Amino acid sequence: MLSYVSSEEGVKMRVLAIGAGKEQSYVIKKAKDMGLHVIAVDGNKGSSGFKYADKSYVVDISNETEVIKIAEKEKIVAVLPTPIGRYLTTIGAVNDYLGLKGISKKAAFNCTDKMKTHEILIEHGVKTARQIKIRKGTSIEEINENFYYPFILKPRYGAGSKGVRVIRNSEELLSYYEEGILVEEFMTGKEYGLDGIVRNGVFHLILVREKVLTDFPFRQEIGYIAPAPIFDKTLENIRLSAQKVCNAIGLTDCLLHADIIIEDDVIKWIELSGRPSGLHISSFMVPNVTGENYIQQQINYLIGKNEEIVLHSFDVYKKMYLGFFSFSKIGYVTYVPDKKRFVNNDYVFDYHCHIKNGDYLDQIKDGSDLIDRGFFAITGQTIDEMCDRAQSIISKFHIEKG
Repeated sequence: MLSYVSSEEGVKMRVLAIGAGKEQSYVIKKAKDMGLHVIAVDGNKGSSGFKYADKSYVVDISNETEVIKIAEKEKIVAVLPTPIGRYLTTIGAVNDYLGLKGISKKAAFNCTDKMKTHEILIEHGVKTARQIKIRKGTSIEEINENFYYPFILKPRYGAGSKGVRVIRNSEELLSYYEEGILVEEFMTGKEYGLDGIVRNGVFHLILVREKVLTDFPFRQEIGYIAPAPIFDKTLENIRLSAQKVCNAIGLTDCLLHADIIIEDDVIKWIELSGRPSGLHISSFMVPNVTGENYIQQQINYLIGKNEEIVLHSFDVYKKMYLGFFSFSKIGYVTYVPDKKRFVNNDYVFDYHCHIKNGDYLDQIKDGSDLIDRGFFAITGQTIDEMCDRAQSIISKFHIEKG
């Protein structure tokens, strides 16, 4: 195991994890495996990542002043790149205050405030959805006059599709209309996820994933296909578009997660953030498909050990379907197939199911509904073959409506 030490002989480099929940635990463990001394902060004293850290603080991560005090006291050399939502801004604030490499607070704010992101994209001529904020005095009639059904309602802040809903008629609008929420045009086309790395302001495309989504009214990913079947010319257009977006947002030294739609070769941007993807994408899918661990590469860069970015051609990537346990029925689980039924197949990369007999499974609304259920990863010669195999796994479960 590598062990990084500071200029003070024998003392491990100290790094900070802002957030220590399930989504951040992988990065904490990876930093520990690299021989780093990890300090973790989270407002939840029961955060699962605390057990992997060398030292933990229970503190509200929205409190930048307190987190900065801890970072300064612990003499950290870097803030770990973790999947995090609104309080990516706290990572930026610590980086700014201590002069560390990584995302700035301004760039983090530009990512996490969806109104600000939209404003910047429009200002720089980037194709994106029309958007308005429901303010005091915004009438139902005004929304109906400006948007065709279906359209999107979503919160101004947040991640993981939380609070995002497709509105199909005036009755649904009346049910979910509230002040402060954003109304957004529903963009047609095929939806993809992007993973990239920005180094010294230059964007490098790592992976494009095709999304498998829930039915309306929610738009949560329940599967990813990688690498997405996209022509080289389109990949280059994605890279150029992403570079333009990174320049506009102010991203210079971070990992990038983004959602886009492509229709008739037109790239339309949904959202982006200067951090790694969650839901096992950056921790499992990306390294297994590409052969490279970009979280580890980014940590090495942030602590000043290695600036090299190792990239490979998409042609040599492994094919993968990363799936989650989403079922057409809502109800109680009456049968869970034995894991051995799947893991002995040579097309199964991995299989982790946390569902038990008697569990009640509700409708999937956002990423938080999936994370506790587990995931599976399979391969195949074609996309159709992978999709068929994924459906075969899901079909083995028995759900009784309840």
